[in-house]
Amino acid sequence: MSRFCAEMPTEGILAAATDWRAKALESGGSMFSDGAVWTRDNAQALIKYFVDSPDETDRSFDEKLQDQLAAAPASAKHLAAEITWVMYLCPSNITASHKRERINRLWDWAAQGSIDPNSKYLSDEVLRGIGSAGPGYNQHQWRETCFAFRFVHEWIMVPPDKRKEMLADGWRFAEWLERIPECNQRQFRHMLMFLLFPDSFERTFGGNQRRMIVDHFDPLTRAQVRKLSALKLDRKLAEIRQQLEIKHGTKELDFYAEPVHSEWAPEDELAEGDANEDPGDAETADPTASHAVAEESAPYGVEGRNTPFSLADLSAESGFAEPLLAKWLGQLRRKKHFVFQGPPGTGKTYLAQRLAKVLMSGSRGIVDMVQFHPAYSYEDFIQGIRPEVVQGQMAFKLVPGRFLEFCQRAAALPGEPCVLIIDELNRANLSRVFGELMYLLEYRDRAIPLAGGGAQFSVPDNVYVVGTMNTADRSIALVDHALRRRFTFAFLEPAYDVLQRQLVRQGIDVSAVNSLVQTLQSINTEVIKDRHYQLGISFFLTDGNMLPQRLQAIWEGEIEPYLEEYLLDQSDHGAAPDWTWAKLVDGKLAPWR
Repeated sequence: MSRFCAEMPTEGILAAATDWRAKALESGGSMFSDGAVWTRDNAQALIKYFVDSPDETDRSFDEKLQDQLAAAPASAKHLAAEITWVMYLCPSNITASHKRERINRLWDWAAQGSIDPNSKYLSDEVLRGIGSAGPGYNQHQWRETCFAFRFVHEWIMVPPDKRKEMLADGWRFAEWLERIPECNQRQFRHMLMFLLFPDSFERTFGGNQRRMIVDHFDPLTRAQVRKLSALKLDRKLAEIRQQLEIKHGTKELDFYAEPVHSEWAPEDELAEGDANEDPGDAETADPTASHAVAEESAPYGVEGRNTPFSLADLSAESGFAEPLLAKWLGQLRRKKHFVFQGPPGTGKTYLAQRLAKVLMSGSRGIVDMVQFHPAYSYEDFIQGIRPEVVQGQMAFKLVPGRFLEFCQRAAALPGEPCVLIIDELNRANLSRVFGELMYLLEYRDRAIPLAGGGAQFSVPDNVYVVGTMNTADRSIALVDHALRRRFTFAFLEPAYDVLQRQLVRQGIDVSAVNSLVQTLQSINTEVIKDRHYQLGISFFLTDGNMLPQRLQAIWEGEIEPYLEEYLLDQSDHGAAPDWTWAKLVDGKLAPWR
């Protein structure tokens, strides 16, 4: 099953995507050989030799790519060719012959055999494309490739059981994908979602056209639409499709075919894909020519830098006062180890990600995220010995963990701020996980041997660590004093003023907003009474202005169970019924009827 695509045959492309999912993403194999290509070592090589080592010369993209990967293993070059193949499955504004030629050329760089010319994965049926990406996809080829390489690297780091879970749920996969830098700006992200989950995600690959559709069919203002993340746009598009299917009485609807196309697209609409590029018919333009021009004209150095993002931008986006944000940023820069702590729903993870974005603004720095849990270990975080099969024999290899690997990547970017976000910091046994890092965090100018062996290790000066702690979660233990001395902390309480401003900005009635804020304050002061367990504002920051339609569901499905759990062992357990939706809607929340 897939989204209906009028006059666009999808069978061959989606069948190839299904094979790729099984052979590569699930098993680590190869699309064009019998070996293992989609492996951790190969992905790390692409990060090391390409992503973290940009070439700022004025040569073509392929010339630079070939030189950058010259020292990489042959299998890593094969991985680069197969990733390029995936990146070519969707675009229809590049000819199949051009795609084949380039994929074969990249594969041949390894000098270890050639792709079978009769491979079904190189057929016209597979490489014809399913929608135009527009010239912009090629103009930003370096960025798109970096994103694709980072996606593969992060994916391979996911435990196999978690991979299966995410591949079974497109929305969960999309949430995970947001951790990859530039996820919201990259067209390949949208292609990836369609290829893997064609029954849930649209073949609309250009960011501007995605926003145009939502802007036309959704009551949000244009400014509000532009602020939506890729995932939120996906959810909006899914809602719009559902509404249109009811309106037209059929599921066979395509945003690029009638009767839907003319509803949102102006007569002078740009071709499918990213509407930032040249007007005209991208489907009939010379794809080979546009491809070549784009490669030659794209300035490497500019593309290698993070998008500018200031404290003022963060303040406008989040609602938090700029002086407060500046205080936190100053603490992070001074100490280099910073933790947001507080009850659930206060915006800890969101602020950690956005503060990292401000720190890295305009730089070549990188960001990564890891989530701690009770089973997380030193071997996962620093380094450990793991088994592997070498020539049919079991062997054991010392493998770097997430932090050590991140530090190696940061060391290749001297002077560029690199941020590791540790979510749910206090859910792991920190003394065991951190090991020697307890010492190295405080003494950045020193190096010591790690417990598992290997060379001397020190934490690069450009590495920053931002953690989050849910103070309502006491499943492990509080952070010990030794670690607390190495971090600076900011306690986040429910920001009622932020909630108020955000909801009013969405156009929600002021009296309704005030009643919700006052109710939330009353629950936190009269019922919970413990700052570590207070209800946060994130429960009520939904997409766009949909809170009036969703508040009852949020209250009954999230707030009431939380209060029941908290009050279970409390002497005032009987207070819980007083804060049910049925009770409140007749009183404090009457404006939300």
